[in-house]
Amino acid sequence: MISLSPAAGGKVRIDGWAAPAAGLDVELHRPGADVVTTASDDDGRFAFDSVERGRASLVVRRTDGGGGAVSTPVIEL
Repeated sequence: MISLSPAAGGKVRIDGWAAPAAGLDVELHRPGADVVTTASDDDGRFAFDSVERGRASLVVRRTDGGGGAVSTPVIEL
């Protein structure tokens, strides 16, 4: 689950929660931009504080390398 909220400078804050809770690496993919990565907390919660508006998708991977990756559809921020 993700929610979007306004951030300073016309940007967007992305707050997310992935279940089941585990150590997760979350990647933010945007066309023409470097991939930005953050880690979830023990409850599966993560955030990207200040993201430019536009198209984006998220890729979630377990930090222990188990399982595959899960990718969201492309969304408009």
